[in-house]
Amino acid sequence: MRRNRIKIMTISLIMAISMGASMLLAACGSAKEPGDAAGMADQMQEAAARAEEAAAKAEEAAAKAEEAAKAAGQTAEDAGEMSEAAGRDSEGNGESDADEPDWEALYAPVLKETLDVARNGYDSDREYQYVSTGLMEKSMYPGDDDLTEVVGYTITDVSGDGIPELLIGIETEDHVTSLYSIHTLVDDQPVFTLDGWARNYYIWLGDGHYENTGSNGAMSTLCGECHLSKDGTEIEWDDFYFSDEKEPGVIGFYHNTTGFYDINAAEELDISEDEFRKILEQYEERYTYLPMTPIGEASTD
Repeated sequence: MRRNRIKIMTISLIMAISMGASMLLAACGSAKEPGDAAGMADQMQEAAARAEEAAAKAEEAAAKAEEAAKAAGQTAEDAGEMSEAAGRDSEGNGESDADEPDWEALYAPVLKETLDVARNGYDSDREYQYVSTGLMEKSMYPGDDDLTEVVGYTITDVSGDGIPELLIGIETEDHVTSLYSIHTLVDDQPVFTLDGWARNYYIWLGDGHYENTGSNGAMSTLCGECHLSKDGTEIEWDDFYFSDEKEPGVIGFYHNTTGFYDINAAEELDISEDEFRKILEQYEERYTYLPMTPIGEASTD
């Protein structure tokens, strides 16, 4: 619209100047004296020159205006495309929240078994597919606890692959989270990744990391830090420390990053028993609480 108005104004200006020139020519033709005709001719030439100059400026202005209009139009188009792209990104590449899988429904088989054990206890004659050793132990010795309130769960992506894991655990007396199990999804089916129990427990450290502490006897203690693999199906170790009897009556201390309890697959550390225990204490300083929903509130339909 703006470019059309500029063209119309330019054409009108040229037409007006031309009409003025024509009138001067007519006046020149009607002059009766040579002097008058010469004067009129000079005026006509001056008017024509001014008309040409004005027309040139008008055309230049029109060209600049048209160029600016094109640029403005392109900018608006780019802005529109950017806005659409931002909208797609904010909605998950065009997907709405309605397209988000129902993660709780996918984990329903695990939640259902867990809730059943929390309510009714562990049935040793039944074959469970998803119940952890830690939950089995707790259900056998619940004390005064209502396990439907004490045992909790959360569904969150701790591996970072976009597929949330199901974490099941319990809040300890020290207000930290001890994990009984971690499950992930493979082809929309829940699978075990981590199984914890009293002598091999995992404590939440935050940021997708866990501390593992366990014991195989008086001379055999282990501790370390781990996290899940990117797909959430395996445990990967940042550090794994353990003690073992390297010769009768002599304890050795070892380290590796594989999680294997094997002195032949680890580096022996030149440290004392006190120094070894300080490593355990450093992990304890990082223990934290992971908020969970009581299993009694889980939807298992």
